[in-house]
Amino acid sequence: MNKLTWYASRQERSEATITILMDLIRELHEPNTAPLRELFAEYVTALSDESNSILIILNRLQLDSANCLIHHNITLTKENQARMQQIRKLSEIRYGN
Repeated sequence: MNKLTWYASRQERSEATITILMDLIRELHEPNTAPLRELFAEYVTALSDESNSILIILNRLQLDSANCLIHHNITLTKENQARMQQIRKLSEIRYGN
């Protein structure tokens, strides 16, 4: 993932998140991860729709993915945990320094 600045545009954040989600979808092979793959596919579609706020989508994605992981007892590999951390960083907005 390219380093994005705190003032990155909606399109930059969206493209970076879609890339990460597609990587996650490709990496999740276990049968119990199907609900998470489906959730990520839904968010790829939502991120492609430019009428929605990227920050709201990213916040919902984090909540929905956490709920999915808990309800379906899914454990991510360290690499996939790092990808989820990258998505979390994309949703951060910093003001000032």
